[in-house]
Amino acid sequence: MEIYCRKLGHHLSFSYCCREQRMLPCRHILACWEPYGLHAGHLAHLEPDYFTKSPPDKLNHIVQLVSASKSSNE
Repeated sequence: MEIYCRKLGHHLSFSYCCREQRMLPCRHILACWEPYGLHAGHLAHLEPDYFTKSPPDKLNHIVQLVSASKSSNE
């Protein structure tokens, strides 16, 4: 089964949503899949605040990736 992903703008399977964030589920997985039977108990193995803490700052993350890339090339 696939549903429309409002974040990415196309249809995705549940398996993709489960590993979207570097092998962690997308932060929106509960909101998107709850109407299809998913509930928080299915994701009990995650940190309690996983869905409520804010995602990492994208610009900081990009700067860190560039720095790491430069360091590995030297």
